[in-house]
Amino acid sequence: MDADWPVPAEWELERLEPALIQRRIGLLIRCYARRRSLTVARLVVRYLDGLCAHPRWRCGADERCDFRRLARRWRLLAELG
Repeated sequence: MDADWPVPAEWELERLEPALIQRRIGLLIRCYARRRSLTVARLVVRYLDGLCAHPRWRCGADERCDFRRLARRWRLLAELG
């Protein structure tokens, strides 16, 4: 997977199925583990935020909280480098 994925707009993420967003998050995290790229970390944050705001994402409150917490941690990685 290439780290040069375009940063999707909110409306673009809303058009994707939540399961696809989750798979892309997994791919991005694996990519980050290999390259430690700030660009990839920022993409992880974007996809996590997009999943949490997705109108068709059905999950429990605990799972949603876990993903928001994960987004905060990735946001720190993306900001601190």
